[in-house]
Amino acid sequence: MTVQGCTSQGRVQSIAPNLSAQTQRQVIVVDWPQTTCVKPAQYIHATVRTSMPATSATAWRVPSAAVVRQGQQNVVFIQLAQGFEAIPVQARAMDGQTQLIQGTALHAGQTIVVQGALTLKSIANGLGADQAPVAATR
Repeated sequence: MTVQGCTSQGRVQSIAPNLSAQTQRQVIVVDWPQTTCVKPAQYIHATVRTSMPATSATAWRVPSAAVVRQGQQNVVFIQLAQGFEAIPVQARAMDGQTQLIQGTALHAGQTIVVQGALTLKSIANGLGADQAPVAATR
């Protein structure tokens, strides 16, 4: 995210899915490096870039619910023959419902979990393992 007149850039952490009915504004939470040009809770006019950095990797658009935080990284879960695996990804919010993801371990043809990713994260962390979904065999 860039702000006119400010030389530093911030990183979008989350985007509210809806506009405020009264103000037609949208809340965006940004992680900003220490700077004097932006203050906490300040109203600003900003530009949000939604593209991934230029790389040779392919990027996919997925529902925001498919991307979860695990530790210090974003992950998506892919379906395997016998369960699911968390794959680290770079994620950029496109809008309130979609994210653009890239990951070196992502390949065309893999099935990415788009519903229930938080449940899988909980199970991976040892919570609710008795409620784990059964993976379909291919």
